[in-house]
Amino acid sequence: LVVEDSVRQISSFLPMLYAELMTQTHKVMVEGHNYMDKLLRIKARPKLLLAHDFEEAKVLFRRHESTMMAVISDVEFPRDGLMDQKAGFTLLKWIRGRETKVPAMIHSGQATNRAGAESMGCFFLDKNSRTWLEDLREFFVKYLGFGDFVFRLPSGKKVGRAANIREMERMLLTIPDESLTYHLQSSHFSSWLMARAEYALAAKIRTTATSQFSSLQEMRKFLAANLRLL
Repeated sequence: LVVEDSVRQISSFLPMLYAELMTQTHKVMVEGHNYMDKLLRIKARPKLLLAHDFEEAKVLFRRHESTMMAVISDVEFPRDGLMDQKAGFTLLKWIRGRETKVPAMIHSGQATNRAGAESMGCFFLDKNSRTWLEDLREFFVKYLGFGDFVFRLPSGKKVGRAANIREMERMLLTIPDESLTYHLQSSHFSSWLMARAEYALAAKIRTTATSQFSSLQEMRKFLAANLRLL
């Protein structure tokens, strides 16, 4: 979901965003089992939804919440028919209030908005940055799961890596409990699966609470068993 009201920004930002989305999608398509599988995955690639104001953004988010991959929002855009200088932050606060872990990015030309974005756990992309494309690529790889899945502890220490679904299946059975819990609570698994067009399983994992299982070992088996079906 992209929220932007400026025609000038839309005409320059969306083509580059779409091009990067396609580039990253094709990179993960090498995981397809055969030619037809790759074609199906490309057809099911993530789509871009554009909202021009606060109300439209809420409608689109509600409609596609179960398969929402990310929210990229400007800060200033119309709300209730008037220009609101903090509409982007209000929108993301509303989204967070729905207890969803959808990755979010604030895309703003005002560097002063960086602190507000980071305080909400959002990635910040400066519209005037000289490294704009590299920063956008970092968001795709680190936050949206288009790169290898890097297993980490809550401290940030790396404890493993999975380049494809089969490696993910094996790693889930051996990573430390702390790492499994950290990634589940942050919805990292579902984001990584969405990048590979596995929307049904991503939504299933996102809405399955660990409290439904008697132990983390049972949760591991549940995840591995579902990945084995892909």
